[in-house]
Amino acid sequence: MKEKGVIRGVVDWTNARRYFAERLRRRQGEEQVVRAVAARAPSVARATVFGHLQEWFRNDVPGGDWQNDTAVATWLERHDADIQARLHALAREHITAAL
Repeated sequence: MKEKGVIRGVVDWTNARRYFAERLRRRQGEEQVVRAVAARAPSVARATVFGHLQEWFRNDVPGGDWQNDTAVATWLERHDADIQARLHALAREHITAAL
C-alpha cells in the first residue's frame, strides 16, 4: 500500500493515538477551509484549494514540512485570520473570473 501512495508508512502502536489525533486535527482544519471556499465560490475545485493551502503554508513557514500533520494543523489554527483573508481574496478572484 505504501508503494501505491495509499499510506505514508507503518504507525507504531505506542504513538498511534497521538498520530491519528494530529492527523484528524489537520484534516478537520483543511476541511473547514474547503467548506469556507465552497460557500463563497462553489466553482473552485478541492485540488485548487489544497494547492493554495500548501503554497500559503510554505510562504508562512519557510522550510516547513507539508507532510508534518502537527505543523500544518498548528499553522491552520494560528493563522486562521490570515487564511480567511486569503480565502476571501481567492473567492473574489474566482467570482470575478466567472463574470
